[in-house]
Amino acid sequence: MIAEKPFWVKHEGLQIFSIDVQPNGERFATGGGDHKLVLQHNLSQLVQKMKTQVQHTNKDCITIDQLNKKRSYRRTIVRLTKKWEARYLKKNNELIGINFLLLDEKENTIQGSVHHSLIEKFGAHLCEGSLIEICNFNVQDCNKNYKVSDHKFQMILTERTTIASVNQNLCKISLEKFRFRNHEDLAKLKDMTQHLYVEWKSQQQYGQNKQNKLF
Repeated sequence: MIAEKPFWVKHEGLQIFSIDVQPNGERFATGGGDHKLVLQHNLSQLVQKMKTQVQHTNKDCITIDQLNKKRSYRRTIVRLTKKWEARYLKKNNELIGINFLLLDEKENTIQGSVHHSLIEKFGAHLCEGSLIEICNFNVQDCNKNYKVSDHKFQMILTERTTIASVNQNLCKISLEKFRFRNHEDLAKLKDMTQHLYVEWKSQQQYGQNKQNKLF
């Protein structure tokens, strides 16, 4: 759970040890290290502030399915679900860069990459599970031989790209997304050159697909 502490909640600068929220969400009580009476606060101001932040965050923000190579300015909010190193095995395992998989609020995915020379610049933000805002990136055709997403494009981070962390409460994006196939369908692909995975299911849909096996 992530909580935001309003500046007007104080216990003489000491730690807050307990919080209790009214069922209707309008008030909450805190108990702190000052050993004084529990304080009650009105949440209406904080709720309105959070709503304003959500509206501002989503303004002019595009989703992964809207990406194209013609648009010069892009801004998107995504979750980085997985990342891995890309290496050139024929050149003494030389590091090429970092690849990653991004997920947006519409359950769209896209593969991304950053050149090894820019890893130091973006490394702190490229953490698995993090919610990030990415601006000014390039979009190019995806390499068909190493696809982990069904998207026809991939995202490339450049010198102009900026990345910023986003409050987890401001945008609802699943933590993970999996590919599912029935065992019978996989058996039909034996000794064939086709991709094994063709269908994406989100973490939220997992409970509705218990009859499927995860590979």
